[in-house]
Amino acid sequence: MIAFLGAMKCCVRLMMCWRCQGACNLKTGVYAIRNRVNQKRYVGSAAKSLDSRWYFHRWELRNRSHGNRHLQAAWNKYGEGSFVFEVLEKCEPEVCLEREQYWIDVYQSCNDKRGYNICPAAGSRLGAKHTDKTRAKLARLSHQQMMSKAQEERSKMARAASKRRWMGHAKKVRVKLTSEEVYRRRVEANQRPERIAKIKAAWRRRGFRARQSAVHKGKVWTEEHKRNHTAAMKSSEVRAKISKSHKGLKLSPKVSARMTARRLAKISPEKRREIGRIAAAARWGK
Repeated sequence: MIAFLGAMKCCVRLMMCWRCQGACNLKTGVYAIRNRVNQKRYVGSAAKSLDSRWYFHRWELRNRSHGNRHLQAAWNKYGEGSFVFEVLEKCEPEVCLEREQYWIDVYQSCNDKRGYNICPAAGSRLGAKHTDKTRAKLARLSHQQMMSKAQEERSKMARAASKRRWMGHAKKVRVKLTSEEVYRRRVEANQRPERIAKIKAAWRRRGFRARQSAVHKGKVWTEEHKRNHTAAMKSSEVRAKISKSHKGLKLSPKVSARMTARRLAKISPEKRREIGRIAAAARWGK
């Protein structure tokens, strides 16, 4: 019996040694960042690697970007040398939060006088208290989101109403215009006083005539176009419009000389001599 009990004790000791060895090989568990000056602790857990977790804590604290404002303020006040990283327990990743909660309760690290933890519940924001500045910022963001959503809804409703109105109006006025009607409307649009004034101002603009001349230079009219142009120029209505548009128009000496030269170039030498004789007789007769 005594031998049996001794064998059982040896088996238990071997199992405990095996469990301890397995736990030592783990890289996950619960840790604490302890302040050597006031013995306050920040308790956390690492489900991937304790070493990498401590590395990221130090990086954020050194760059003044840590999410825990209490720990960041203490780091800034006491300096990096006053803090030490301690592994409280190594455990499987599945039970890290459970063991973290256990050590938070043991050290009471969620108490401002005992530690730096903000949340009393591990892995949750439950019980955390925001500062007045954070509350104001959250309220402003929430208000902006609500206003943006309301504005978007109003814009959608306005666009839908405008579309309905346009569709109803289009059904009433939608008619198929003939080519003659399109031409008539275009002519009426070009005969408006503001349109005529705009065209005249464009013609007076420097370089406009030269550009128009370059565009039409070398352009060949078709026979149909020539006939239509000749018939239009012979009509009394077109002549009256041209006369009205040229009435009161003053030509510069340069333009007048050029137009005279063009007219004389079209007259034959015999006709030109006859005009000269008539002009001389009239001058001497006076």
